[in-house]
Amino acid sequence: MITTSLNFSSLDPNTFRSMSEEKKGILLDIRTPAEYAEQHLHGSINFDFYSVEFEKQLENLDKNHPYFIYCRTGSRTKTVLDIMKSIGFKEVYDLKGGIIAWEINLNS
Repeated sequence: MITTSLNFSSLDPNTFRSMSEEKKGILLDIRTPAEYAEQHLHGSINFDFYSVEFEKQLENLDKNHPYFIYCRTGSRTKTVLDIMKSIGFKEVYDLKGGIIAWEINLNS
């Protein structure tokens, strides 16, 4: 299930997984380094949402590549989706419900 606009969408865990693989997207974990160290999706990179360097890190990314972002519950990704859209990213998807929803989905 996809919600919001075409290339800036919130995806359920199954759609997030299949689309990120299909599009060869970059997985971007926006949680703190401590959260990332505890658990993260294989192949993801970590940019700390709370870091003063966060927006600068985003600015340095290739804005034409598809990105798949996630946090713990999905609340931070809503903000980051808007930031990435406003600074010129073409295609960004967030994991609806965050890594918590991902884990529930895997265990159900």
